[in-house]
Amino acid sequence: MRDGADGSANTVKVLRNDGTEEVYGCTPESLRIEKGEVIRLITENGGDYGDPLKRPRDEGLDDLRNGYITPAQRKRDYGLDLAAAAE
Repeated sequence: MRDGADGSANTVKVLRNDGTEEVYGCTPESLRIEKGEVIRLITENGGDYGDPLKRPRDEGLDDLRNGYITPAQRKRDYGLDLAAAAE
């Protein structure tokens, strides 16, 4: 909304022992998992409201400090490299 980014859908990721990754919109009924493999359930999230490049810098720092985003996400999505500022 108002030039914000899209949200995401629910996703199921399977990390196989051979290093491959499978991605599903929902868990298949016959999904087979071997010992040591990982299933990641990623829940959907809402999109942004407004242009992220216009978001106040202090709010981005708060998001970093609170663990809502990583420094790489902040740089990619908001155009600011705040890695040093978050320390």
